[in-house]
Amino acid sequence: MKHFLSSVLLILSIAGVAQNRYGIGSWKDHLCYENLIDVCEGEPNMYYAATPASLFSYSKFSGEIQRMSKLNLLSDVRISAIEYEESKKMLIVGYENGNLDLIFDDERTVNIPDIKISSIIGDKKIYNIIPYNNLIYLATGLGIVVIDPVRAEVKESYQIGPNGSQATVFDIAIFDGKIYASLTDNVLYADITNPILANFANWTSMENLPESLIGITNIEFVVDQMLILVKGETQDIIYKRDVGNNGWLVFLEYPGLFFRNMVFRNNQLVVSGSYTVVRFDQFLAQIDDVTLVNGIQVYPNMAIGDRNGEIWIADSENGLMRSNLNVQDIVAPNGPHHPDARQIDAFNDHVWIAHGGVTGYYGNQFNIRNISYNTDDEWKTIANPPGTNTDFPGTLDIISVSIDPTDNNHVYMGSWEDGLLEIQNGEVVNSFNSTNSPLQIAGFTWTDEWIGVAGIDIDLNGTAWYTNSFTNNALQARDKDGNFYTFNLSPTVTANSIVTDIVAAQTGLIWMVLRGRGLLVYNTNGTLETTSDDQFKLLTEQEGQGNLINNDVYSIKEDLDGEIWIGTLQGLSVLYNQEAVFTSDQFDAETILIEQSGNIQELLATETITAIEIDGGNRKWISTANSGVYLFSDDGVTQIEHFTIDNSPLLTNNVIDMAINQRTGEVFFITEMGVISYFGDATNFDQEIKEVRAFPNPVYENYEGLITIDGLAYNTIVKITDLQGNILFETSSEGGRATWDGKDFNGQKPASGVYLIFAISEVGESANVGKIAIIK
Repeated sequence: MKHFLSSVLLILSIAGVAQNRYGIGSWKDHLCYENLIDVCEGEPNMYYAATPASLFSYSKFSGEIQRMSKLNLLSDVRISAIEYEESKKMLIVGYENGNLDLIFDDERTVNIPDIKISSIIGDKKIYNIIPYNNLIYLATGLGIVVIDPVRAEVKESYQIGPNGSQATVFDIAIFDGKIYASLTDNVLYADITNPILANFANWTSMENLPESLIGITNIEFVVDQMLILVKGETQDIIYKRDVGNNGWLVFLEYPGLFFRNMVFRNNQLVVSGSYTVVRFDQFLAQIDDVTLVNGIQVYPNMAIGDRNGEIWIADSENGLMRSNLNVQDIVAPNGPHHPDARQIDAFNDHVWIAHGGVTGYYGNQFNIRNISYNTDDEWKTIANPPGTNTDFPGTLDIISVSIDPTDNNHVYMGSWEDGLLEIQNGEVVNSFNSTNSPLQIAGFTWTDEWIGVAGIDIDLNGTAWYTNSFTNNALQARDKDGNFYTFNLSPTVTANSIVTDIVAAQTGLIWMVLRGRGLLVYNTNGTLETTSDDQFKLLTEQEGQGNLINNDVYSIKEDLDGEIWIGTLQGLSVLYNQEAVFTSDQFDAETILIEQSGNIQELLATETITAIEIDGGNRKWISTANSGVYLFSDDGVTQIEHFTIDNSPLLTNNVIDMAINQRTGEVFFITEMGVISYFGDATNFDQEIKEVRAFPNPVYENYEGLITIDGLAYNTIVKITDLQGNILFETSSEGGRATWDGKDFNGQKPASGVYLIFAISEVGESANVGKIAIIK
C-alpha cells in the first residue's frame, strides 16, 4: 500500500503547482524593520534590534535573521526598550504600556503584565532596562520597578517623587554600591542594599546639578567619571564630573545637536546624536565618529559598541547599521519602507502601499516617503519622486493607490499636495499636475501648486478614475490611451469640497465620498467624451435621498452582486440596487438587522467603519477604528470572524485600510503600527473551474489542519469520494477555494488511500476531478 501511495505521490507532485507555504488561518508580518528604536548585544556575534512593533535578531557569524512580533514571540506592540541578560540568555522587552516580555533562547516567552494591568493611573512606559544581581530594574513612568525573572513577577516598586509620589524615571545606573535614578529635573541616589528603598526618604537628591534643565534622560559611569545627558530646547549637553566631586563640566555639545542616548559598554562610551554617532574610550578620549554608513546618512536612536570594537546603530530610517574601520553594513529584514500607511491595494500577487497621511481635518502630515510594493513575495522600494512644491525634497503625502486590473504592473498613486503619479514596471513614468493634465490647483491654499488627489480606482477597461478636491471638476479620468476627461460636479461640489474615496462600479456608475456630506454617484451613460447626458446625485442620511445611516462616509465597496456597501462614522448602510438611483424614486440604502441577546439591532451601529473588502466568496471584511476586523457572510447577517488585539496577532484595534490578494486569499491590514496579513479561505471569484489542486497533498496521519482545495469556480459544489464513489464529505467553495477537515460525515478520519475530488460549478456547466492521498 505504501509503495502504491508513493507512486501516487510522485504523480501528484509532478502535476501540482507551486503552493502557498502559509496555511489557511495563518498570519504573516509585513512590518517595516528600518525604523529602529533600540539595539543590544546578546551572545557573541548576536545582536537584537527593535522597532516599535517588532524586533529581530541577527547573527553576524551566519547572517541568519529571526523576526519576532506578535505572530510568534512578542505579546504586545509599542516596544520602548530592550536589553539582554547574559547569564540567563534572556532578552528583555519593555513596552510603552508597562508590559514586559522575557524571551529565553529566542524560542520561549514569559510575559509579565503586572505593570500594564495595575490600577495605577499614569505613564507606565518602560524607559530603560538594567539587569543587575539576578534582578531586572526598570525605569518607568511610575518610578522604579524591580522584577524577579525567576518568579516572573514584580518584586518591589519605588515611587521616589516628592513625598513618595509618582515620578517618571528615565534611566537607572548602578555604581559602587549605589543606585542612581534620573528624573525630569533631578538625580536621586540611594544605597542599593537598603532593604526599604520603597520609602522615598531613603533617597538623596544630588546637589549642584546644571541649571536650565528640561530633563535628564541618561546616566552613565565611565570608570571614575559620572555623566548625565541633559535635554535642552535648542541643543542637548552631556555633563561630567569626577565621582565624589560636586563640580560639573561640559563634556560634549554641538550647536543644534540633540542626543538620543549614551551607553558605556565594553570599555566604550557611545553617544547617539541626531545625525551622528560619537565613540569614546574608557578615558573619555574620542575614538571616532560615524555620520555615514555605506554612504548613507545615519539617524540613530541608539548605538552601542560591541565586544569586537564595532559600532551597531539602531537607525530610525535605515535599519541596523554596522560600522568599523574595515566593514560597513546595513541589516534589515525585508518589509515595506515605512510603518506609516494610509491606503493599500492588492491584485493577483501585486501589493502597493501609500505611505502618506492626513490629519483629522484633512490637513497635510508632510510625509515624504518612498513607495513600497510587493511582487513575488518580496517588498521593493521606489524612491520618492520630486513634487511640485520645491520647498520639499519629494512628493508629499501619497495617500491613495490603485492597481490596473488590465496590467498589474501599471499603478496610479495620488498625493495630497502634488497631484497624480503613474507607475509602470516599478518606475514612476509620469507625475501629473496642473501643467500637464486637467488637474486643478486648490484656490484656498498657501502655495501655488497644491493639488489633492485622495481617491483613485481603475475600472475593468483600464480607465483610471480619480478625485481632485477643492475644485468644481472634482471627478476626472484617464483612459488606457492617455486621454484625460473632466466632469463638472457643481453646484453640488465646489472649491470648498473634500472628495476622498472613489469606486468605479461594474455597472459603470462612479461613487465618490464627499467628506461629511454623504455619497455622490455619477453616471456617464457609457460615454466619456460626451457629458451632456451625464447625471449625478448626492445621497445623504435624509429619507428618500439615500437614507444613509450617517453623512460622514468613511468607506465604500461594490460586492459581487453589484450591491454598494457603505461604511460611516457610526455604522453600515447597503444600497441593494445601485442603478435605481437614476431610474426609480425607491433607491434608499438599508441597514442590516441582526438579533443579539434576543434584541433586534443594526449591524455595527456604533462602529466607525474604516474599510470594506469583498473576498472570493462575496463575504464582507469590515475594519473599524476601535474594534479590530470583522468577517461576515455574504449577506452580512452571520459573523464568521472577529479579530482583535486580544484574540489574534492584530497589531492594533484601529485598522486603517485593508486589501485582499484574491489569488491567495491573503487579507492585508494596515494598522498604526504597520501591515500584517491573514490567509483566508476564499480566493479568486472565477466563473469557471480550472485545474483542481489540494494541499497539503499527501495528508499524513498527524496532520490536524484544514485541507485546502483550490482552482474552483465561484460557489462550486465540492464532493470528496472514495474510489468506489462513496461520498465522504460535501461543501461549497468560498470563491475559488474550499476546505475539508479531513474527516467523513461521522467525524472519522478515512483510511489510507487515494480519494477523489468532484467539483461542479454553480450552474452545473463545469466539472473536474482531483485527487488527495491520505497516508497513515
